[in-house]
Amino acid sequence: MTTLNNFNDLELVDLADVSLVMWDMDGTLVSTERIHAMATHSLLLEKDLSVEELEKSTCGQADDYVYEKLSHNMSFDNKEEYILKKNEIIKELIVENKSSIISPKIISFIKLLQSKEIAIALVTSSQREVMNIILEALDLNKYFHNKRCFEDNNFNKPDPQPYLNTLTELEIEADKAIIFEDSQVGLMAANASKVKKVYQVKWY
Repeated sequence: MTTLNNFNDLELVDLADVSLVMWDMDGTLVSTERIHAMATHSLLLEKDLSVEELEKSTCGQADDYVYEKLSHNMSFDNKEEYILKKNEIIKELIVENKSSIISPKIISFIKLLQSKEIAIALVTSSQREVMNIILEALDLNKYFHNKRCFEDNNFNKPDPQPYLNTLTELEIEADKAIIFEDSQVGLMAANASKVKKVYQVKWY
């Protein structure tokens, strides 16, 4: 596993014999982990955790995990109510912050992948609604050959199924693919998928 500490490190990525690049979304493709944390923090009854602490403790986790962990500190009757309200807040935050959510260097790198005819896939634990809000707000849909979100898998990260399903759907072998991930949960899934190379990003 190779760590990329800043966007200039994209120059270190070895694309030789690569047919597919798979991207995690939050914290990797786009800087939205803080937005998820801000939305959830606003729904807590007792603000005993700061936004920063909440972001660190839930980074890369799906909404069902976050709700299970924090439901005692919320006024919702069920997970669905929490997700609905959280997504409403995220939608507002994305619109307010979209100019600072993605680096131009990531867009340039994605265009490089296109020029080399390398397939590009998005593999996220976010709900489909949130995924679509982000992709549409930033005009990113046009870049992806395949997109998988929370609802598309029987098991989500840290299980490797989302990545394995993507490989199967695109009919590409693991030794021809690389993955970009930021969270420990995502890295566990990526490493278990046995792809050619996993890049841990720390640029946001």
